[in-house]
Amino acid sequence: MENILSLGLSGEFISLITFVVQVLCLLLMLRFFSVAGVFAYMSIAVVLGNIQVMKLGVFHFYPEGVALGTVTFSTLFLATDILNEYYGKSVAQRSVYLTFTAMVIGMLMMSLTLIHEPVRRDGGHGAMVYLFAPSLRLFVASLIAYFSSQMMDIAIYSALKKLSPLRLIWLRAFFSLSIAAFCDNFIFSLFAWRILSPDPIPFDTLMYSYVFGGYILRLCASILGIPVVYLAKYFIKKDR
Repeated sequence: MENILSLGLSGEFISLITFVVQVLCLLLMLRFFSVAGVFAYMSIAVVLGNIQVMKLGVFHFYPEGVALGTVTFSTLFLATDILNEYYGKSVAQRSVYLTFTAMVIGMLMMSLTLIHEPVRRDGGHGAMVYLFAPSLRLFVASLIAYFSSQMMDIAIYSALKKLSPLRLIWLRAFFSLSIAAFCDNFIFSLFAWRILSPDPIPFDTLMYSYVFGGYILRLCASILGIPVVYLAKYFIKKDR
């Protein structure tokens, strides 16, 4: 199976394909299910994104391995900006409350599943423990980072929208996405590897190895996401 999946593609190219596929899924969910579809996409993406971060990807632009899930989380912020632009701030905030709850419920349900005593030769139990039983500090750091950065994204986008309600979508999308992406990376890393860690790492190592690597990818995804905010307008049903 590993040989089939290893196609010799670069990490950058795979991430671009991932971004395109996820954006198409987001827009199609918007088209066929309206706001409920975006909520559903975000709930799925936030759970899968927390699984994807368990794997490191190799990229030419950065010497260290970069945690995957970066593109998936970028589309979550893109989704809230789309909701904010076309449905309003309160709808965007509700999407954050919903996805935050989905993270908690997902972790609770999988924790209860792992309580079951594994049978002999149960190869799936060890894999599930690795994927769904991270340390409490990583889970708490993820919750704090996601909620605070999403609310920051919504606040920045809404403030810029009031200044130019009919123009400069690209400006508010870029600033809100890029600032929130950095805050998400920084807050998670700060809590996971320094504040809540029993063995805190040096601050310069934190910034170089954990914050900037993921942020470069997030910034690229933010730039690519700007046209998607414009494109989303044509996927909204006229009779909504």
